[in-house]
Amino acid sequence: HYVLLVKKTSKSNSLTCPVCRAVTSFTSLSALPPNFTLLELLDQKTFNSPSSHSSSSSSSSSSSSSSSSSSSSSSLSKNTKTKKQQCDDCEMKDATRFCRNCDGFFCDVCDETNHQGKVSQKHERVSANKNAKILMCREHLTPLILFCVQCEKVVCTVCREFGDHKGHEVVLMKEVVDKTKSAIQSNIDASKNIISRFEDLTQQTLKNIQGLDGNGKNVIKEINTTCDRIIEAVNDRRKVLVEKTNKCKEDVNTDLEQFVRELSIPLNRAKQVVQEGEEILEMTDTALVDSKRGLQEIFDAFSLAAGSARVDSPPSTISFKLSPGPIIASIKDFGVVGVPDAPHIKSCDAECGKISVVWSSVACGSSTNNTVTKYSLEMACDTDKDAEEKENSKFVEVYTGDKNTHTVSVNRVGNYKFRVRAKGEVGWSNYSGISDVDCTNVQVWGYVHDNIIVTNDKIQKTGTGHSYVLGHARVSSGVQTWKLRIDSLPNDYWIMFGVCSPGKKDNESTYSHPTNFGISSACQVYSKGALTNISVPSGEFFKSGDIVTMVLDMTQRSLSISNTRESHVFEQLAPNEYVLHINLHTSGTLVTLLP
Repeated sequence: HYVLLVKKTSKSNSLTCPVCRAVTSFTSLSALPPNFTLLELLDQKTFNSPSSHSSSSSSSSSSSSSSSSSSSSSSLSKNTKTKKQQCDDCEMKDATRFCRNCDGFFCDVCDETNHQGKVSQKHERVSANKNAKILMCREHLTPLILFCVQCEKVVCTVCREFGDHKGHEVVLMKEVVDKTKSAIQSNIDASKNIISRFEDLTQQTLKNIQGLDGNGKNVIKEINTTCDRIIEAVNDRRKVLVEKTNKCKEDVNTDLEQFVRELSIPLNRAKQVVQEGEEILEMTDTALVDSKRGLQEIFDAFSLAAGSARVDSPPSTISFKLSPGPIIASIKDFGVVGVPDAPHIKSCDAECGKISVVWSSVACGSSTNNTVTKYSLEMACDTDKDAEEKENSKFVEVYTGDKNTHTVSVNRVGNYKFRVRAKGEVGWSNYSGISDVDCTNVQVWGYVHDNIIVTNDKIQKTGTGHSYVLGHARVSSGVQTWKLRIDSLPNDYWIMFGVCSPGKKDNESTYSHPTNFGISSACQVYSKGALTNISVPSGEFFKSGDIVTMVLDMTQRSLSISNTRESHVFEQLAPNEYVLHINLHTSGTLVTLLP
């Protein structure tokens, strides 16, 4: 740092550094510390001026006049000329120019070679010396070491104190450069992480593509094998049916032949009777009368033979029954390839802190026998309060089951997003498109007792003594989940989380209310208001910083309360309406209701 020699307008024997504002005391101007930067600039100007290359007599005159300057100046000048900068391009000759655009030292030949183009000719080039890399103010010829925050421009100290930037807020350019480099490096590191993840994902995807060919071939092989087995079974069955038909035909043929044989006996007898009767008819009347008795015997024998003869014909056809319709339909729907189609959300309706979501039912392809086994509904919440949470909101599952509708209770004002997917015999479908709904009419708290300050999602205890707060959403069916964060619990003293019936209670000792199910940080379990003490390894069930998860499942009539260390489950809850119930004791206790 250095001070500027300015016109002394007061009797004070001190000056202020324009960079760091440090005050320097002095008894006379000669006692001030030397301005090395200014001396170097003067030295540079002297070195580069035409007079520095004049005759020795001029040099002697210059040396004579410079002997009046301070010894520190001559010493610094000597040190400046002891070593010359080498050309960065040829690395052989001494550098004569420095290009601030190329950030390199050049000799005359290399300087001309590297700056022949239209653009490179406009580069800023200065004489080569050890201060060439220092950016200088064109107006005041002093280093540009400050950054004007208001104008977003690099300035020198003279600009800051006496020029256009007087009175503006400035910081050291080095600080700005360091912060900028740090920000750039952070972005580079983040980008490298993204590149690494994307490269890993790309490699994994390429592996999946390679594996997909083998997987497809295996599936096709399994399909062919299974279909071949079915075809083989059909052919085997065809063979059996054909064999049975041939056997049946032989049996029927045998019966028919036997029937023919059986019919030949009465047939021949009948023919004989007819012949004998015709012969008798040819006799004379006397002979006919004499043969009457014999003729009657013939008629009686014929009647006997005809009566004993089999007159019912045996089956002359083969019956065959086959119902191929169900078999063919089953074959058409045989097998499942792929996952179900993605369902789509039909509606999202919000009312009084509840959102009802309805989505379409889907099946696995064209098969009616391979229907979806279950659906999964997921929700994400973007609150207006927390921009970081809004940007990084994540979907969490709020329902899984075979129904295509679900109602979610919400406890914060904000934008809620939903998506759903289906699971079949093979696996999960893709997610549906995201549907969102704004909840602006959300009443979180049903009743707030004295000495409690609540906002939309925060509960703060003031004063000492028990106070309680009840949630607004009433739960009598389905599953309701609450998540709460204990931001502050002085001395980890006392707090209770649970559920109870809605409505104001007679006193602040709500933990002993007959509808209360809850547990306190002091390991006190309240079931229908009755107290039971338990012990846990950590000593306290709740501590400051805990995230408490409460799941009220009215289908199982159970309540689970847990954190990362402890958990407790209440069973056989009465089939009533319940609300969130928190009882606080110590002043300064702060709880946040999470989405």
